[in-house]
Amino acid sequence: MKMYQIGSHIDAFPYEETKLSIYNKSTGKTFVLGEKEACVFKCLNGANSLSDIHKQCGFYSKEEIEKLINAFGEIGLFESGKRKFNPLKIKMRLFNPNKLMKEDSLTTKVLHYLILWGWLAVLLTGVFMFRANINNPAMYASEILFALSNISTWDIVAVVALSLVCLSIHEFAHMITARRYGVNVPEIGVMLYFLIPCAYTNITGINLLKSKGKRLVVLLSGSLVNLGIIGICFALMALISSPIMGMYGAILILVNLGTIFMNTLVLLKFDGYYVLETILDEPGLREKAITHLFGFLKLLFSKNKEEKKAFSSRIKSENTLLIHLTYCFYAVLSLSYVPFVLVNTVIPFIS
Repeated sequence: MKMYQIGSHIDAFPYEETKLSIYNKSTGKTFVLGEKEACVFKCLNGANSLSDIHKQCGFYSKEEIEKLINAFGEIGLFESGKRKFNPLKIKMRLFNPNKLMKEDSLTTKVLHYLILWGWLAVLLTGVFMFRANINNPAMYASEILFALSNISTWDIVAVVALSLVCLSIHEFAHMITARRYGVNVPEIGVMLYFLIPCAYTNITGINLLKSKGKRLVVLLSGSLVNLGIIGICFALMALISSPIMGMYGAILILVNLGTIFMNTLVLLKFDGYYVLETILDEPGLREKAITHLFGFLKLLFSKNKEEKKAFSSRIKSENTLLIHLTYCFYAVLSLSYVPFVLVNTVIPFIS
């Protein structure tokens, strides 16, 4: 008698009371099972035969259950296919945030509110305090530069540690806002993305949110928190008027500004890219653009006149032509950006 068991690479999370949000650790994909499908899924624990599942999910016939189980197999719920190693995107999962934050808990609600509105108050307060307490900014800047010239090893260690804390808070902000909206957040971790060390929060589940506004809030929350941290740095520099505090504050302000800048880039798959996808309602924008570009180049060098004629007629309308040009322009920039950065990073070390 055959028993069925979901693989250990699959995480399931309640979604909208009766549904399940499924996360595949091998592929990094998130999707939703409806109420009836979820019932069958829950029975696939290695202890139930087809007849046992039919008894618990009587709204399906045995044939329908068997077809559904086969469909589960086709999308990889039973066996964990080895994830293809990508040297430009190396990830290490640290923990599952779903166990840490519940969407309706008071802590989640308060933190969500602070992220949405508190950053602005903290930033403005910090800047105001700094301007009011630092009477001679030029002299203060020279003191900071002097402290930087005499920075110790322990200071460097402390700055690195505080920078990591800032990056962690950025990722936690994504997690908190996503969990507040009931999104399955299966992992927070660290990664090397095109050789750039960074942290990440898996919020692919936000694609299930119907509200574009909520999706944008989750995507922007990390940068909003960085602005709040900048405000805290200004406030501390005003309250503790010392060159050392000024040095720490200035460095952390630059770190947080750098984080915000990195996340505004739309050519790498950081927050800004997904914000652009959301605004344009174009999931998989980069892949679509690259596929479109290579398809166009293939057609351009093709000898098939009928295909070229058909393509020309398709882009005669202004909107279609604009989309075609936008896709090609974005694909060229996206493909050339990473090599450009890598070359400019390597050249100074060679020369």
